[in-house]
Amino acid sequence: MAKCKYCGRSGWFLKVTANGLCKACDPTITQDILNRSRSLNYFLRTAEQSSEWNSKVECYGTVLEHAEVLARYEERGIPTIEPLPSVLVRDYKDKRDITVRKGLEAEIEEVQEEIRTNKNTKVNTKRLGRFLEQIRKFKSLLTKPNLLDDLEKKLEIAAQQIERSLWMYVGQEIIKHELRSQILLAMQRSHYLPHIMLCGPPEMGKVTLANAIANEMGVSIKCVEAVVIESSQTLRFCLPTWK
Repeated sequence: MAKCKYCGRSGWFLKVTANGLCKACDPTITQDILNRSRSLNYFLRTAEQSSEWNSKVECYGTVLEHAEVLARYEERGIPTIEPLPSVLVRDYKDKRDITVRKGLEAEIEEVQEEIRTNKNTKVNTKRLGRFLEQIRKFKSLLTKPNLLDDLEKKLEIAAQQIERSLWMYVGQEIIKHELRSQILLAMQRSHYLPHIMLCGPPEMGKVTLANAIANEMGVSIKCVEAVVIESSQTLRFCLPTWK
């Protein structure tokens, strides 16, 4: 008993084509396969000819859309194209992931170089924010989103460092101006910054300012509350662990 591979109709007197389709389904499905095959080949050629990774990714996305539809025909046993759509889906998902990864890596290097030469922290923060949004958008698109985890983390750390910088510290302009001068002088001479004492009531931003100073000098910082320092012995115990 004949049965159409697409609509599922069956019967002793039902006639099916060489593709296993009834006369009602065959013209529509055959034309759809032909159209998708042409579009798929066009976007594959376009992707190979493009020098921009973003354009390649867009083309791969369109290729996958057509290949996934053709793969559903393939699952029903309907002849489609060579290589098989299921093979194209597998290969081009991987290819898209790799292309996105390499493209973002190259752009991150460019962004980091721009940030090193541009001291406008507001502009740098916005640039990093836009780039993080772009990475998260691609993560929702990729088959293996964890490929971008380390790039996302790298940018988050860079953004945090900028936010902790002395240039982003709000207020205390006179103090900031003096500190900038001292920091630049110390860095030019390859010396450490002289001892600095920050005084003031609680919640005035002393620790925030200390973190900003350490970040500008490119060194780590350890914080300890004065109330826990009972004697010089306490400092002797702590200092070796802070190297």
